[in-house]
Amino acid sequence: MTKMMTAASMLAMLLGAGPALAQAKVMNLAFTPPADSHYGDAARAFAETIADLSDGAFEIALRPAGALGGERDVIEGCRSARSS
Repeated sequence: MTKMMTAASMLAMLLGAGPALAQAKVMNLAFTPPADSHYGDAARAFAETIADLSDGAFEIALRPAGALGGERDVIEGCRSARSS
């Protein structure tokens, strides 16, 4: 009886965690030109390709027009993210 209750509890937890497990991992793609530039076109194509190839497991959030800072800020942000 205890084994059955444990198995049922585990199954309920897994079923309840389904939506959380299905959420896409979101990554930022920052660039300084505006979204309607050739950078934006390439970024949208890249985001679509990643979403398709990963079956939705990864999502690329576009951050155009310096939304995360200038080029130097973005590069320094990448470096600090690697070292932490």
